[in-house]
Amino acid sequence: MKDVWQPLAQGVPVFFLSYARNRDRTSSTSEDPGSDDNVLRFYQDLCLHVRQLVGSRTGTVPGFIDQSMSAGSEWHPRLLHALMNAPVFVALLSADYVDSPWCGMEWDAFSRRRPVRVDGHETNYESTVLPVIWSPLARRRVPSVVHAVQRFAPAIQAEAELRRTYLQNGIYGLLAIESPYYGAVVWHLARLISDLFHAFCVPPGGPLDADQLCNAFERNA
Repeated sequence: MKDVWQPLAQGVPVFFLSYARNRDRTSSTSEDPGSDDNVLRFYQDLCLHVRQLVGSRTGTVPGFIDQSMSAGSEWHPRLLHALMNAPVFVALLSADYVDSPWCGMEWDAFSRRRPVRVDGHETNYESTVLPVIWSPLARRRVPSVVHAVQRFAPAIQAEAELRRTYLQNGIYGLLAIESPYYGAVVWHLARLISDLFHAFCVPPGGPLDADQLCNAFERNA
């Protein structure tokens, strides 16, 4: 189990949250705060649950979210370090997400890493990439590289209504309609992140810069 706990011991986050950032934060006002506030609420709720499930003896925040870049900014070392070391990649799918070259590059960077099962069993198809529905997205808009990975959905047969409401509305929709299912969906996602964290070791990726990455969504359009 030593290898499983190594990321936390080194201050590396358990999961990297990839999302479509508000295009121009400098123009956000109290009347138009942009969409990042809802993402931050979701991220903080998810971190609280993941910390309870995996523990954090060093006090390390279990997730990583980048708030420094607006459209057109350069990548910074802290983001690349988290992207190439966190063992789980959570992608918030939306129309803006699949249209974002930055999000496509984050997906490309993480996808270069290959998970290894802690129990020693070989795996060719399993992934620690977790696509999560942020807002409803037409099936034809979903890039093939995203289609190839199983999207998160609460797998609780006794809670079919919870699953249906999430699939129809996404996380953003659950917040928008003030759904009582929001908390349960976030909890089930945290459980899955914890399961992946304990089941897989994801070796760190090699040194990368933006020039070495491509838009995975454009390549697989």
